[in-house]
Amino acid sequence: MESPATAQETLLLHGFKTGNEGFGMNVLISDPSAKAQRTDASTSTIFIGGLNPKTTEEDVRGLLQGRGTIRHLKLGWDPVKQICKGFAFVEMASETEAKACLPLDSSLFQKRNLKVQISDPNHANKKTQDRLVRLFNLPENCQEGLLQQELEKIVPVKRLEVFARVHEAVAELLSAQDAGKLLLRNEPFEYDGQLIHFSTQDGRPPAASGPKADEITTTSFAPRAARKGKVLAKPRPTAVAAAVSTAAAMKDGSALVARGQDDFRALVASTNKQREDKLLSAKDGVAGEKRKAEHEENDEVKRSRP
Repeated sequence: MESPATAQETLLLHGFKTGNEGFGMNVLISDPSAKAQRTDASTSTIFIGGLNPKTTEEDVRGLLQGRGTIRHLKLGWDPVKQICKGFAFVEMASETEAKACLPLDSSLFQKRNLKVQISDPNHANKKTQDRLVRLFNLPENCQEGLLQQELEKIVPVKRLEVFARVHEAVAELLSAQDAGKLLLRNEPFEYDGQLIHFSTQDGRPPAASGPKADEITTTSFAPRAARKGKVLAKPRPTAVAAAVSTAAAMKDGSALVARGQDDFRALVASTNKQREDKLLSAKDGVAGEKRKAEHEENDEVKRSRP
Protein backbone atom coordinates (compact mmCIF):
# COMPACT_ATOMS: atom_id res chain seq x y z
CA MET A 1 0.00 0.00 0.00
CA GLU A 2 1.04 3.62 -0.41
CA SER A 3 1.31 4.31 3.33
CA PRO A 4 0.73 2.67 6.73
CA ALA A 5 -2.50 4.65 7.06
CA THR A 6 -3.97 3.26 3.84
CA ALA A 7 -2.89 -0.21 4.88
CA GLN A 8 -4.87 0.22 8.11
CA GLU A 9 -7.91 1.42 6.17
CA THR A 10 -7.99 -1.77 4.11
CA LEU A 11 -8.61 -3.74 7.31
CA LEU A 12 -12.25 -2.68 6.97
CA LEU A 13 -12.53 -5.26 4.20
CA HIS A 14 -11.60 -8.11 6.53
CA GLY A 15 -14.43 -10.66 6.37
CA PHE A 16 -16.05 -9.04 3.29
CA LYS A 17 -17.71 -11.58 1.00
CA THR A 18 -17.03 -11.10 -2.67
CA GLY A 19 -19.62 -13.49 -4.03
CA ASN A 20 -22.34 -15.95 -3.19
CA GLU A 21 -19.98 -18.70 -2.08
CA GLY A 22 -20.08 -17.53 1.54
CA PHE A 23 -16.29 -17.14 1.89
CA GLY A 24 -15.04 -13.96 3.52
CA MET A 25 -11.82 -12.15 2.64
CA ASN A 26 -8.84 -12.23 4.99
CA VAL A 27 -7.28 -8.76 5.13
CA LEU A 28 -4.55 -8.46 7.78
CA ILE A 29 -1.35 -6.49 8.34
CA SER A 30 1.64 -8.64 7.38
CA ASP A 31 3.85 -9.65 10.30
CA PRO A 32 7.17 -11.17 9.11
CA SER A 33 8.18 -12.03 12.68
CA ALA A 34 5.21 -14.40 12.96
CA LYS A 35 6.58 -16.88 10.43
CA ALA A 36 7.39 -20.37 11.67
CA GLN A 37 10.90 -20.77 12.97
CA ARG A 38 12.94 -23.28 10.99
CA THR A 39 14.81 -25.91 12.97
CA ASP A 40 18.59 -25.68 13.07
CA ALA A 41 19.81 -27.95 10.29
CA SER A 42 23.50 -26.97 10.45
CA THR A 43 24.62 -30.38 11.74
CA SER A 44 22.59 -32.34 9.19
CA THR A 45 23.45 -30.29 6.09
CA ILE A 46 26.39 -31.22 3.90
CA PHE A 47 28.28 -29.18 1.34
CA ILE A 48 29.29 -30.87 -1.90
CA GLY A 49 31.85 -29.05 -4.02
CA GLY A 50 33.71 -29.84 -7.23
CA LEU A 51 30.63 -30.83 -9.22
CA ASN A 52 30.68 -30.99 -12.99
CA PRO A 53 28.93 -28.08 -14.80
CA LYS A 54 26.56 -30.65 -16.35
CA THR A 55 25.53 -32.06 -12.95
CA THR A 56 21.79 -32.04 -12.20
CA GLU A 57 19.77 -32.54 -9.00
CA GLU A 58 19.01 -36.09 -10.06
CA ASP A 59 22.75 -36.77 -10.34
CA VAL A 60 23.30 -35.56 -6.77
CA ARG A 61 20.41 -37.66 -5.50
CA GLY A 62 21.90 -40.68 -7.22
CA LEU A 63 25.28 -39.92 -5.66
CA LEU A 64 23.78 -39.99 -2.16
CA GLN A 65 21.48 -42.93 -2.75
CA GLY A 66 21.61 -45.44 0.09
CA ARG A 67 23.23 -43.01 2.54
CA GLY A 68 20.04 -41.58 4.04
CA THR A 69 16.92 -39.53 3.38
CA ILE A 70 17.30 -36.20 1.62
CA ARG A 71 15.07 -33.52 3.12
CA HIS A 72 16.13 -30.67 0.90
CA LEU A 73 18.60 -30.24 -1.94
CA LYS A 74 19.83 -26.89 -3.26
CA LEU A 75 21.97 -27.10 -6.39
CA GLY A 76 24.05 -24.07 -7.27
CA TRP A 77 22.63 -23.19 -10.68
CA ASP A 78 23.46 -20.47 -13.20
CA PRO A 79 20.12 -19.54 -14.87
CA VAL A 80 21.85 -17.63 -17.68
CA LYS A 81 24.38 -20.24 -18.74
CA GLN A 82 22.10 -23.11 -17.69
CA ILE A 83 24.93 -24.95 -15.96
CA CYS A 84 25.78 -26.09 -12.44
CA LYS A 85 28.00 -23.69 -10.49
CA GLY A 86 29.92 -26.62 -9.06
CA PHE A 87 28.38 -27.01 -5.62
CA ALA A 88 25.27 -28.16 -3.77
CA PHE A 89 23.85 -28.03 -0.25
CA VAL A 90 21.99 -31.14 0.88
CA GLU A 91 20.01 -31.38 4.11
CA MET A 92 19.79 -34.95 5.33
CA ALA A 93 17.17 -36.29 7.75
CA SER A 94 19.65 -36.51 10.65
CA GLU A 95 23.21 -35.74 11.66
CA THR A 96 24.06 -39.47 11.47
CA GLU A 97 22.95 -39.65 7.84
CA ALA A 98 24.90 -36.47 7.05
CA LYS A 99 28.07 -38.03 8.49
CA ALA A 100 27.40 -41.16 6.41
CA CYS A 101 27.99 -39.01 3.29
CA LEU A 102 31.44 -37.79 4.40
CA PRO A 103 33.33 -40.83 2.99
CA LEU A 104 32.51 -39.40 -0.46
CA ASP A 105 35.05 -36.64 0.20
CA SER A 106 37.89 -36.73 -2.41
CA SER A 107 36.04 -39.41 -4.41
CA LEU A 108 35.76 -39.22 -8.20
CA PHE A 109 32.36 -38.27 -9.62
CA GLN A 110 31.78 -37.37 -13.27
CA LYS A 111 35.55 -37.04 -13.72
CA ARG A 112 35.78 -34.54 -10.85
CA ASN A 113 37.19 -34.92 -7.33
CA LEU A 114 34.48 -34.05 -4.82
CA LYS A 115 34.70 -32.06 -1.63
CA VAL A 116 32.11 -33.30 0.87
CA GLN A 117 31.87 -31.86 4.38
CA ILE A 118 29.37 -30.76 7.00
CA SER A 119 28.14 -27.29 6.07
CA ASP A 120 29.47 -24.52 8.31
CA PRO A 121 26.82 -21.79 8.80
CA ASN A 122 29.49 -19.47 10.23
CA HIS A 123 31.72 -19.70 7.17
CA ALA A 124 30.95 -16.11 6.15
CA ASN A 125 31.69 -14.84 9.65
CA LYS A 126 35.01 -16.66 9.71
CA LYS A 127 35.98 -15.02 6.45
CA THR A 128 35.25 -11.66 8.05
CA GLN A 129 37.41 -12.54 11.07
CA ASP A 130 40.35 -13.05 8.72
CA ARG A 131 40.07 -9.40 7.69
CA LEU A 132 39.98 -7.99 11.24
CA VAL A 133 43.04 -6.36 12.84
CA ARG A 134 43.24 -4.95 16.35
CA LEU A 135 45.19 -1.80 17.16
CA PHE A 136 46.66 -1.21 20.64
CA ASN A 137 48.23 1.66 22.58
CA LEU A 138 46.04 4.37 21.07
CA PRO A 139 46.44 7.92 22.43
CA GLU A 140 43.82 9.67 24.51
CA ASN A 141 40.86 11.17 22.62
CA CYS A 142 41.73 9.23 19.48
CA GLN A 143 39.42 10.15 16.59
CA GLU A 144 38.25 7.32 14.34
CA GLY A 145 38.27 9.36 11.14
CA LEU A 146 41.84 10.64 11.54
CA LEU A 147 43.14 7.22 12.58
CA GLN A 148 41.48 5.59 9.57
CA GLN A 149 43.04 8.17 7.24
CA GLU A 150 46.52 7.38 8.57
CA LEU A 151 45.91 3.63 8.37
CA GLU A 152 44.67 3.88 4.78
CA LYS A 153 48.08 5.18 3.78
CA ILE A 154 49.21 1.55 4.26
CA VAL A 155 46.17 -0.61 3.42
CA PRO A 156 42.52 0.03 2.40
CA VAL A 157 40.16 0.09 5.40
CA LYS A 158 36.51 -0.91 5.13
CA ARG A 159 35.54 0.32 8.60
CA LEU A 160 37.16 1.13 11.93
CA GLU A 161 35.87 1.46 15.47
CA VAL A 162 37.77 2.93 18.44
CA PHE A 163 37.33 1.71 22.03
CA ALA A 164 38.58 4.71 23.99
CA ARG A 165 38.25 3.08 27.44
CA VAL A 166 40.89 0.44 26.68
CA HIS A 167 42.79 2.52 24.08
CA GLU A 168 42.16 -0.01 21.31
CA ALA A 169 40.53 -0.13 17.90
CA VAL A 170 39.29 -2.80 15.52
CA ALA A 171 39.75 -2.35 11.77
CA GLU A 172 38.08 -4.40 9.05
CA LEU A 173 40.19 -4.48 5.91
CA LEU A 174 39.12 -5.35 2.37
CA SER A 175 40.90 -8.72 2.28
CA ALA A 176 42.83 -11.21 4.37
CA GLN A 177 45.92 -10.32 2.33
CA ASP A 178 45.66 -6.70 3.50
CA ALA A 179 45.37 -7.91 7.10
CA GLY A 180 48.48 -10.03 6.68
CA LYS A 181 50.37 -7.10 5.20
CA LEU A 182 49.54 -5.00 8.25
CA LEU A 183 50.33 -7.74 10.77
CA LEU A 184 53.71 -8.55 9.15
CA ARG A 185 54.71 -4.92 8.79
CA ASN A 186 58.27 -4.28 10.01
CA GLU A 187 58.17 -0.49 9.96
CA PRO A 188 56.72 1.14 13.10
CA PHE A 189 53.34 2.80 12.81
CA GLU A 190 53.05 5.99 14.82
CA TYR A 191 49.93 8.01 15.39
CA ASP A 192 49.79 11.23 17.38
CA GLY A 193 53.23 10.56 18.83
CA GLN A 194 52.51 7.01 20.02
CA LEU A 195 53.68 3.69 18.61
CA ILE A 196 50.65 1.58 17.57
CA HIS A 197 50.80 -2.22 17.81
CA PHE A 198 48.84 -4.63 15.60
CA SER A 199 47.43 -8.08 16.36
CA THR A 200 44.80 -10.49 15.14
CA GLN A 201 41.25 -10.13 16.45
CA ASP A 202 41.75 -12.84 19.10
CA GLY A 203 45.34 -11.89 19.95
CA ARG A 204 46.89 -9.81 22.70
CA PRO A 205 49.18 -6.78 22.45
CA PRO A 206 52.84 -7.13 23.40
CA ALA A 207 53.27 -7.54 27.19
CA ALA A 208 49.53 -7.45 27.84
CA SER A 209 49.00 -7.61 31.56
CA GLY A 210 47.23 -5.85 34.38
CA PRO A 211 43.57 -5.31 35.19
CA LYS A 212 42.69 -4.46 31.59
CA ALA A 213 44.26 -7.58 30.08
CA ASP A 214 40.95 -9.47 30.12
CA GLU A 215 39.09 -6.50 28.68
CA ILE A 216 41.41 -6.45 25.70
CA THR A 217 40.16 -9.79 24.40
CA THR A 218 36.51 -8.65 24.32
CA THR A 219 36.72 -5.69 21.96
CA SER A 220 34.89 -6.21 18.69
CA PHE A 221 32.63 -4.29 16.36
CA ALA A 222 29.49 -3.15 18.08
CA PRO A 223 26.39 -4.69 16.49
CA ARG A 224 24.65 -2.41 14.08
CA ALA A 225 21.48 -0.88 15.42
CA ALA A 226 18.41 -2.77 14.27
CA ARG A 227 15.98 -0.79 12.21
CA LYS A 228 12.81 -0.20 14.14
CA GLY A 229 9.56 -0.80 12.35
CA LYS A 230 7.51 2.24 11.51
CA VAL A 231 4.62 2.97 13.79
CA LEU A 232 1.44 2.60 11.81
CA ALA A 233 -0.52 5.82 11.78
CA LYS A 234 -4.15 5.79 12.73
CA PRO A 235 -6.53 6.04 9.76
CA ARG A 236 -7.98 9.49 9.13
CA PRO A 237 -11.70 9.84 9.92
CA THR A 238 -12.48 11.06 6.40
CA ALA A 239 -10.58 8.17 4.88
CA VAL A 240 -12.38 5.73 7.16
CA ALA A 241 -15.73 7.16 6.13
CA ALA A 242 -14.77 6.87 2.46
CA ALA A 243 -13.64 3.28 2.97
CA VAL A 244 -16.86 2.43 4.79
CA SER A 245 -18.97 3.91 2.00
CA THR A 246 -16.89 2.05 -0.59
CA ALA A 247 -17.27 -1.21 1.28
CA ALA A 248 -21.04 -0.65 1.55
CA ALA A 249 -21.26 0.04 -2.17
CA MET A 250 -19.27 -3.11 -2.93
CA LYS A 251 -21.88 -5.20 -1.15
CA ASP A 252 -24.19 -4.43 -4.02
CA GLY A 253 -21.95 -5.22 -6.95
CA SER A 254 -24.61 -4.76 -9.61
CA ALA A 255 -25.49 -1.24 -8.42
CA LEU A 256 -21.83 -0.28 -8.41
CA VAL A 257 -21.29 -1.58 -11.93
CA ALA A 258 -24.45 0.16 -13.21
CA ARG A 259 -23.40 3.46 -11.69
CA GLY A 260 -19.97 3.11 -13.24
CA GLN A 261 -21.52 2.47 -16.65
CA ASP A 262 -23.80 5.51 -16.32
CA ASP A 263 -20.84 7.71 -15.40
CA PHE A 264 -18.91 6.40 -18.38
CA ARG A 265 -21.82 7.08 -20.77
CA ALA A 266 -22.18 10.62 -19.39
CA LEU A 267 -18.46 11.23 -19.90
CA VAL A 268 -18.61 9.98 -23.50
CA ALA A 269 -21.68 12.12 -24.26
CA SER A 270 -20.03 15.21 -22.79
CA THR A 271 -16.87 14.64 -24.80
CA ASN A 272 -18.84 14.15 -28.03
CA LYS A 273 -20.83 17.36 -27.37
CA GLN A 274 -17.63 19.36 -26.91
CA ARG A 275 -16.21 17.99 -30.15
CA GLU A 276 -19.43 18.82 -32.00
CA ASP A 277 -19.45 22.40 -30.71
CA LYS A 278 -15.87 22.87 -31.85
CA LEU A 279 -16.67 21.59 -35.34
CA LEU A 280 -19.70 23.89 -35.66
CA SER A 281 -17.67 26.88 -34.52
CA ALA A 282 -15.00 26.08 -37.08
CA LYS A 283 -17.60 25.77 -39.88
CA ASP A 284 -19.23 29.07 -38.91
CA GLY A 285 -15.87 30.75 -38.98
CA VAL A 286 -15.07 29.51 -42.49
CA ALA A 287 -18.52 30.51 -43.79
CA GLY A 288 -18.23 33.96 -42.26
CA GLU A 289 -14.87 34.57 -43.89
CA LYS A 290 -16.28 33.46 -47.25
CA ARG A 291 -19.30 35.83 -47.02
CA LYS A 292 -17.03 38.72 -46.04
CA ALA A 293 -14.80 38.09 -49.08
CA GLU A 294 -17.86 38.05 -51.38
CA HIS A 295 -19.17 41.41 -50.00
CA GLU A 296 -15.79 43.02 -50.46
CA GLU A 297 -15.63 41.78 -54.06
CA ASN A 298 -19.14 43.19 -54.85
CA ASP A 299 -18.25 46.57 -53.36
CA GLU A 300 -15.14 46.71 -55.47
CA VAL A 301 -17.14 45.98 -58.64
CA LYS A 302 -19.68 48.73 -57.83
CA ARG A 303 -16.94 51.31 -57.33
CA SER A 304 -15.29 50.45 -60.61
CA ARG A 305 -18.48 51.14 -62.64
CA PRO A 306 -18.78 54.65 -64.37
